[in-house]
Amino acid sequence: MFKITFHQLFSFSRYQLMEQFPTSITPLQTGTTERDARYHVIRDSTMTRANVLHIVGDRKVGGIGSTLDLLQASPLAQTYEFQYLESDGNPKDCWRIIRAMQNVSIVAIHFSVRTANLPTLALMRSYASVSGIRMVLIEHHYSLKFQQVGARRPQQLRRALAIAARFVDRVIAVSPTQSKWLAEFIPDSKLSTIASCSPLKQFLDLPLKSEHQRPLKVVAFGRHTLPWKGFDVLIEAARLLVGLPIQIEIGGSGPDTEHLKQLSANVETVSIVGFVPDLGEFLASADIVVIPSRWEAWGLTCTEAKAAGKAIVASHADGLIDQSHDCGLSVPPNSSEALASALRCVCEGNRQQLQDWSRAARASVLNAEADYIYGWGELLHSLVQTWGVSSCAPQKSSEGGNRQKKEEIKEPKRLSGELSPNGICPIVPT
Repeated sequence: MFKITFHQLFSFSRYQLMEQFPTSITPLQTGTTERDARYHVIRDSTMTRANVLHIVGDRKVGGIGSTLDLLQASPLAQTYEFQYLESDGNPKDCWRIIRAMQNVSIVAIHFSVRTANLPTLALMRSYASVSGIRMVLIEHHYSLKFQQVGARRPQQLRRALAIAARFVDRVIAVSPTQSKWLAEFIPDSKLSTIASCSPLKQFLDLPLKSEHQRPLKVVAFGRHTLPWKGFDVLIEAARLLVGLPIQIEIGGSGPDTEHLKQLSANVETVSIVGFVPDLGEFLASADIVVIPSRWEAWGLTCTEAKAAGKAIVASHADGLIDQSHDCGLSVPPNSSEALASALRCVCEGNRQQLQDWSRAARASVLNAEADYIYGWGELLHSLVQTWGVSSCAPQKSSEGGNRQKKEEIKEPKRLSGELSPNGICPIVPT
């Protein structure tokens, strides 16, 4: 079996790499096609389906898996063959990843970028350059607030992301606010925005709550990971609301569940309900949903809560900023006093305001699924147009007949530019 030492990684010839992992990629057949104006679904029966490999750390944990489920169930699956590989980019997985990349046209990287997995991205880039594979990095994990609060070495994080961006053809931000932060160190020509979304039908089907009785039921849910999700802030806020007619339930599970139970042991108004098998049923009886995260690149819990028609009290952080307009209150992250004040304001305020927020919340996400699929359709369509021509591949530039004309190799049309009000990039005319 072919082996390579870690120290040989960057000096290894991409052409030697091809000898071990040859490709048999055939360009898509051209011809008259009928494209769905909304999803870019290509229905030409003579066209080969383009294979898209999604590499994700753990598809079963977090919201990334649910966003991929939405893609798999969308009309895009008629045109693109979605494949999945679980890997966090560890250099030990290099050859497994390269083998999975054979005979695919697009690789979508969903795992978190770290200094430790940059060599893996470098090797993937080498293979992609000679095989015409397009690579795209979807940045689900990092944001400005993470840099300020969660990162141990903020500058090293920015450098790692900047280097990773050099290895891929496109970087996708999952929220407009995150995109602004990434634009500080990633070229604008590589940066696009597609707001994340998960399947929302079970939430949109819930009836809007017509009455809000006392005590008000406040819920929070998500993976119990501290300090990220900020459930400890919510528990501390509950301590400050003694005597207020309110009941708080925190759903979900994770490595810090036991710690949260200990923190809430002496707080009568807080219950840690653990894993929620039916999230729709859990949200149905709620009056308010709290998202106390210290950072969130996007925040699918907010999207799902709005689809359920719930008023929102969310941290003023990253992607949550883009989602909390006109449907609730926004509070500074990591401030139990500010969160307690907001909850007191809602509980003592006009019940009609809760109704108005609920209706506005649901109305704001009615097209969220379609916008997400549309954004991915436009991304994949633009990458397929240049399939087989890598923007990072070396080019011959001699004066003789081998020089390639600039118009023959073009960067894919950008998805970014002026963002629409809902943060989704406009369609690029073809």
